Amino acid sequence: MINLNDKKFSEVTKEDILEKYSEYDIFKHYIGDFELGQTYKSPLRRDDDTPSFNVFHSRRYGCLLFKDFAGRRGDCVRFVQALLGLGTYQEALQQIAQDMPLNHSISVQPTQQLSLSKIECDLKIVARDWQDRDFAYWLLYGITLPTLKRYNVVPISGYYHNNHWVFTKDIAYAYLEYKDKVLTYKIYRPTAIKTKKWRNNNPYGVHQGYRQLPASNGLLIITKSLKDVMSIWENTNFPSIGVQSETCFIKETVVDEYKFRFDRVVTLFDNDRQGNEQAQSYEKMYDIESLFIPDEFGCKDFSDLVKQVGKQDAVQILKKLL
Repeated sequence: MINLNDKKFSEVTKEDILEKYSEYDIFKHYIGDFELGQTYKSPLRRDDDTPSFNVFHSRRYGCLLFKDFAGRRGDCVRFVQALLGLGTYQEALQQIAQDMPLNHSISVQPTQQLSLSKIECDLKIVARDWQDRDFAYWLLYGITLPTLKRYNVVPISGYYHNNHWVFTKDIAYAYLEYKDKVLTYKIYRPTAIKTKKWRNNNPYGVHQGYRQLPASNGLLIITKSLKDVMSIWENTNFPSIGVQSETCFIKETVVDEYKFRFDRVVTLFDNDRQGNEQAQSYEKMYDIESLFIPDEFGCKDFSDLVKQVGKQDAVQILKKLL
């Protein structure tokens, strides 16, 4: 048994630990293999039934941070504190020193390694015909039927989620993605409450709008939703792709492909705290410049800008940003 009251443990600091292990090593020791920026089932909450946890690099703080969408966030030490229910930051440091010996001659074996896995989500849709209410909704963002069909958007009357039937009495749509010979869906219910607005079984590597990209172009805009991708394409004719969320990162090989095919690559994430943090990460990791809709227009993304100021003004604002 190790006595945590021993002086060598009571005085241990984060710097002592980071001399021997990286922040990634510490996260990995307790939760197993994971990818930065990918969203997983939270190891901090047993009742988590949707992917709601990730570890990412914070440019602002210059370290790895975790974020649990229930409200917790912090560095690797705070994570261990939360995971093991420890009372103080110092207790977490002591526990890490116990679990990951500072003498590298000792082989480190995880004492509590959790399986950090994405939630399996089987989705099947029931399509319906397009209706006037659908056209009215999408026209708010300058998006017409040909563009919706181009990007494989299908109106639905409901869907099966792991064999559980969900009737969507409100307007609802399925975004169809086909990658590696596998068809997956992202369900979007614009008027539903936040917890019911999205259901998704797209792999994280699926970039919305990728299959519709030209072979090459002078510009590529990376944004965070298919709605923005479609609005940008229809109103400006600029090619764009949407990552699955603003907490997702892109493989470096894919970034290299984009930079090879397109003369200029920029991000246009939401103008809010999360969007700003992600844009900073993209700048640091990939050397990709970032754009934001100016605060003065009171909207976070391009599709909402079209709704707010109209197509012509929105196009001029984006061209000015570029």
